Amino acid sequence: MVAAWNLIVFLVLTAAQSPTASSWEKLYETPSPNRWIFSVWLAEDGSWRAASNNLILTGDARSVRPIDLGPYDVYAFGEDSSGVIIAVGSRQAIWEEDVHGFTRVHALSGPAGTGRAAHHDVLDNIGYFDPEHPDRLFALASVAFGLWRGPDRVWRLAENNLAARRGIEGPDITPPQGCHVASWTWLDSSGGFLGCHDGEGYLYRGTSMLASMGPMPRPCRKTMSALVRMGKELFAACGERGEVWHFGSTGDWTVVSGVTDVRSLHARNGCLLAGTRRAVYRRCAAH
Repeated sequence: MVAAWNLIVFLVLTAAQSPTASSWEKLYETPSPNRWIFSVWLAEDGSWRAASNNLILTGDARSVRPIDLGPYDVYAFGEDSSGVIIAVGSRQAIWEEDVHGFTRVHALSGPAGTGRAAHHDVLDNIGYFDPEHPDRLFALASVAFGLWRGPDRVWRLAENNLAARRGIEGPDITPPQGCHVASWTWLDSSGGFLGCHDGEGYLYRGTSMLASMGPMPRPCRKTMSALVRMGKELFAACGERGEVWHFGSTGDWTVVSGVTDVRSLHARNGCLLAGTRRAVYRRCAAH
């Protein structure tokens, strides 16, 4: 009964406007097939960022401006608590943005690693993952390696990997009966989405389950490359075709048509930004 009531509350509080009601706008396409889009981000002012091979792209209504990163690639964007956009990527590289653009503030010294060592040095997640030190911003690799930055804005190696592991695997929660955990995706610093091997999905706030998202769409059970929340709605990029799926007020998952091959998503202020293999698209709520 509690879970059912939580789901009702979740649906009643769904944002009044959704980007599923409008069409996609192509903002950018890479100039050649061998240049890809790795990650996308929407800024508070409506401008956007995207990562491509050795580039950060900054776009707005007037232009798209490339920033050359030299031998580095960006694989994820995030923001600190003051709203500064931060990018992380290869060779433990971290960039912070100011009014002049992005500045690299950390990178691994010495020659680039190869094989498993190179993978260890790729940062692909960023956020506040340590409840004991809520002011510590973490940049993480998928191998539970991490760096953190405190109020002094200096990036340091995470000596205790427990916080890094929490950032990768999620909080210490007890999954619902019958759920064998397949994945955890952070939706913000205090909650996320738990996926089970049987195709069920659950929304969590802290270590408490907020609602069941029901059976996931079949493509999302196989591959889910991105999952974001807008208000009380969820958007996921799923399957070999990279379709965008939406969970909203109907209580069901439905396809958002118009774009496929989606690899990354970000949502903000009624707009959904999607990165396909070679292009950046935006879809905003109709006003």
